[in-house]
Amino acid sequence: CSSDLAEETVKFLRFDRDKKVLAPLKILILILSSQDPINLRDELNQKETWAQDSDHCKIVWIRGNSRQGEFLDIKERTLHLEVEEGAKNILEKSLLALNWSMRQPWKPDIVIRSNVSSYFDTRGLVAKIRGLNILGEDPILGGYFDQHNIGSSNKNLKRDFVSGAGIFLNEKSIKVLNEIDLVRFREIPDDVAISTYLLEQKAKAIPIKRCNLHITGFFWVTPYIRLKSSVDPNLASLRMKMIFNYYNETNVISRSIKRLKMLSFELHLYVIFESRRRHYFRLLILLIKNNVRNHLIGYRYG
Repeated sequence: CSSDLAEETVKFLRFDRDKKVLAPLKILILILSSQDPINLRDELNQKETWAQDSDHCKIVWIRGNSRQGEFLDIKERTLHLEVEEGAKNILEKSLLALNWSMRQPWKPDIVIRSNVSSYFDTRGLVAKIRGLNILGEDPILGGYFDQHNIGSSNKNLKRDFVSGAGIFLNEKSIKVLNEIDLVRFREIPDDVAISTYLLEQKAKAIPIKRCNLHITGFFWVTPYIRLKSSVDPNLASLRMKMIFNYYNETNVISRSIKRLKMLSFELHLYVIFESRRRHYFRLLILLIKNNVRNHLIGYRYG
């Protein structure tokens, strides 16, 4: 029975090498998931929109609290792990999933650790990764860089980290992460912990552009989009559907109309949510500073 499962797992995750391409590029997106109702709804919307397997890109959701050991539910495309669900265990959960990916008969060139409130245009993602120097032998840390305050009293002391909405890693990065001390990073957010450790180990920092729709309200075409909203948890799924419809519209005029509808929707949110209006320009200035920092991050850790 276990042999049959292993064979089916390989079949499900095999990447097609028969097509004429520049070079076989294999991307695996591992998405944190849980039984939280909002989390489950966002996961379902991902499965119904952008998260479709292709020749170059496979998507697997990862969950804890498994009582049957580690196994892949092929139908649901979900990896179940023997780790308790909870914010403090996300780092361990991520490491287990990353190591699982490296134990398979195939090995992806790039693994992206993500979450259910992110959107990836997988076709554009393949082209984006081909254009970056991240397929070499050195460990990499790719994604959208932000800053984390160290300690509670000194807000001027900050640490660079890659947002957990999309952490781009190669095989060497995952091997390096095998040595991370879980006890040391127990009280630190998982994305900060992964970033801190890899940068300490001299991983190459690769800034990757992201559409921060959750802050700006403006959609621009990019393979990586952040959808989560602090003002309304329903917005991620609504935005996901609108963006998917935009990307899949072939008529130029209809596509432009869909983009205008998205802009109208975001302006409506700006009007009805007082907290968004109050903090909008402060967040926008921080975002601009952060984008400048992302342009310079490669020089700092290169």
